[in-house]
Parts: sequence; structure tokens; C-alpha cells
Amino acid sequence: MAIINLDRPVNFAQFLLNSMYPGLDEASPSSYRLISNLSIISKLLERSVMRQFVAYLNASRLLTATQSGFRRGHSTESETTIIRVLSDLLDAVDRDDTAILVLLDLSAAFDTMDHGILLERLRVTFGIDNSALAWFRSYLSGRRQHVRCGSKCSDLIDVICGVP
Repeated sequence: MAIINLDRPVNFAQFLLNSMYPGLDEASPSSYRLISNLSIISKLLERSVMRQFVAYLNASRLLTATQSGFRRGHSTESETTIIRVLSDLLDAVDRDDTAILVLLDLSAAFDTMDHGILLERLRVTFGIDNSALAWFRSYLSGRRQHVRCGSKCSDLIDVICGVP
């Protein structure tokens, strides 16, 4: 994988999280979600790395045909995904097998991703090593964030998990 052979600049490591009220129960903290404000240069760098990484995954055929999330032309909300799941369930029922459908809301899964586990998964499962793995390690390490809600702002804290 021909990823940029540079460390992430330090100023990319700090970011502000703004709370956003999407219209649910205003009194409940769980009704708010955090929006990360990154610099434009940081966003452009992330997009460039993402394009290289996805091209590598596709060229190396490291994603399964059923991997839908975060892939262009593979919407998780498409009719083909729904038809595939329904077909698998009906096939199981036709064979007199037990059919169980478990739906999980993984919308916050990336917020709790341990950086060490992620880096190890990139190395073992996807073959990312050397300078590319060092870049991902650099990008994830030393990150700090603070939260602003209205006019109040928290102290900076170290980010030890989550995918930016």
C-alpha cells in the first residue's frame, strides 16, 4: 500500500467536538451527538488516505462481496441488500432450518474502537505494515479533544479509542 510516508502533523491531533441536538428529547444527554470539527487540511488528508486504502482493499480483494458499509455503490439501504437477507431467511425456512435475524445498531461502534486492536487488525487481516502501519499509528496517537456545549468548553483530554 503506497500511503504517504509522513507523520501526522501535531496540530491535526487536537479537535473540537460540538454537541448537536438532532431533535429528540432536549433534556436527555443521549439525545445529543458530537460533531468533530477538523481542519480542512486534515479532512483532505483523511480523504486521500481513505481513497488509497479503499483502492488497496479492492485491488487485493480483501473485502467480501457482502461488505456494504462505507463502500461506493454498496449501500446498506439498497434493495439488493434487503432482498439478499430476505432470500437467505426464506431459504433457511424452506429447508426447515431455524432462521434468526439479529439487527445491531453499530452506529457508535467506531467511537469505542481500541487503537491497539485496530492497528493489529490492519496488520494481520489486511496486510498493512511498514510505513503505512506507522502512518496509521502516528495518526491515531497523541490525539486530544475537548467538547463545547453552548458557550462552555471542557478541558482537553487524551483520545485513547475511537476512529477519527
